[in-house]
Amino acid sequence: MRTVLKISDFKFHFDGYGHYTISFFSPKTGKEWKRKTNDMQIVDEFKGSETSDHTKKRLNWLKNYVKNN
Repeated sequence: MRTVLKISDFKFHFDGYGHYTISFFSPKTGKEWKRKTNDMQIVDEFKGSETSDHTKKRLNWLKNYVKNN
């Protein structure tokens, strides 16, 4: 059975002036990946949007962004 990717699988941690660490926890494998970024467009689009309905394509893009440092 395939698991559904949700925005709650991602965590955003403030790391100082203009920097965030994005963590992705895989519900399927239980592994965690992290990536530090200063691209505030990405952070603004996804952070704090628990109720927002993100498309599967956008969540997969964010997952690949985090996993492929």
